[in-house]
Amino acid sequence: MASRSASTGTLIGLVIFVLMSVVFLALSIIFFVGKTSEHEKAVQAEQQLSEFIRAEERGRDQAKALQTSAAGNQRSVFGEMADRAEAMQLFLGSNDADLATTRTALALGETDTVRGALNDLRQQVRARTDETTSLKTRLADATKTADTLRAQGANADKLHQAALAKVEGTIDNFRTAVEDAQNRMNASIAAFEAFRSEIEESQRNAMAEKDRELNASREEVTVLSEKVSALQSKVELASGRATNPSDLVDATIAGIDPTSGHVFISIGSQSRVTPGMTFEVFDDASSIVASAENGTRGKASLQILKVGDKTSTCRLLRSTKGHPVIKGDVVANAVFDPNYRFKFLVHGAFDVNKDGRATAAESDFLRERIRAWGGDVVDGSDLTGDLDFIVLGSEPALPAPLPADATESQTTAYVAAREAREKYETLFREARDAQIPVLNWNRFSTLTGGGVS
Repeated sequence: MASRSASTGTLIGLVIFVLMSVVFLALSIIFFVGKTSEHEKAVQAEQQLSEFIRAEERGRDQAKALQTSAAGNQRSVFGEMADRAEAMQLFLGSNDADLATTRTALALGETDTVRGALNDLRQQVRARTDETTSLKTRLADATKTADTLRAQGANADKLHQAALAKVEGTIDNFRTAVEDAQNRMNASIAAFEAFRSEIEESQRNAMAEKDRELNASREEVTVLSEKVSALQSKVELASGRATNPSDLVDATIAGIDPTSGHVFISIGSQSRVTPGMTFEVFDDASSIVASAENGTRGKASLQILKVGDKTSTCRLLRSTKGHPVIKGDVVANAVFDPNYRFKFLVHGAFDVNKDGRATAAESDFLRERIRAWGGDVVDGSDLTGDLDFIVLGSEPALPAPLPADATESQTTAYVAAREAREKYETLFREARDAQIPVLNWNRFSTLTGGGVS
């Protein structure tokens, strides 16, 4: 009996153990399936979130600022960005404008900003406003003048009416005189009206003329700006500074006559070339700058013999052995320009013929040659604001001290020599301070292809 009870208990225990194992296995399966599902959802959520913002971007200051702004406005970060995008579209007046389209529509470059473009527009508006205000002021002055004339006419008319009333009260013997006075008054009124019309027409014509002058001035400023750019290269070359080589070429070698040795260049009377002018010859444009910077001459020097409209015939003044002049070489004269008359100040005595004596006569010869080349020579010995070059002669020697028993003639000579030296030094200093190129005879002759020799 006891053995049977023990077997029954064991069976019940076994059944309970099996049931518990089954329940545990089921719970394990349910828990694993739930955990897997949650993990997949978490991965999917992370992927969806990364489509809006990646993990490495969440720590950036811009992201934190958007999150803070969205929290303050009680909406999501996406809502905050959408509202900002909508506000920007409203500001740009387009619902589908991207940055590139907007830049194209506003004519902005890649580095331009809307604020900068607006500032430029404001400046233009201010300029137009100032111009309009000036025109309105002039119109108001003209209107005021017309009103004054009208008032004078009205006053004249009142005087006429008073005189007419007085005349009408006289006897019939004065009727003829009154009618004559009336006719004269009518003529005066007609003349006044004609004068007033003429004044108004004159004012209108004057304003139109001012507008034309303003437009012409603007066009002239544009043309002068282009000329200044080209002329700056000439001035820089004469002062020994490097410049844009292509702006320094005055002409090219168009051909060479092997029989006579004459050289033909592509510039003539239409460019103000005259016989006797000289030019330096270079291999190419860059050689001009190198020559000016090194203080050396070109490979040859030419002198104009005969001038045509667009070409000139030249003779060789100087050439370099083993470095012949060939077709296509360039020629230049640093103090000549076909479109501009340079202004020179020539001061001092020069030794042009290299005989060891500097004289005033050779200075006059240099002035006349500059004028013949198309340049202007300033009178006097003072610098002017529109001066292009100053050519200084030989530096005056510093006079020896006067003896104690110096005669009047010695004193006069000493003072003259002293003043000449001081004037020379003053001109050199003032030209240097004003950045005006200073040429001595050697540099002048080098830059002009042999000068006046």
